[in-house]
Amino acid sequence: MKYDEFFKLAKPFAVFGDDFLGTFDWPKGSQALQISRWTKSGQLIRLKRGLYTLPEWRRKVPFSLRWLANR
Repeated sequence: MKYDEFFKLAKPFAVFGDDFLGTFDWPKGSQALQISRWTKSGQLIRLKRGLYTLPEWRRKVPFSLRWLANR
């Protein structure tokens, strides 16, 4: 999956997890590799294991740090 396709699907969400990522049709074994590459390049931000967000400048929906702390 290309990042542009992923971004179009992920932009309505402030924070998303492995459950959201598992809904895509990834080629076998490529999900972890793509997530790792996007995280290293700054296209995704890993909040904690299994929980991600888009960079602030690409995010359409803000999220609460208080909500994140309770999660």
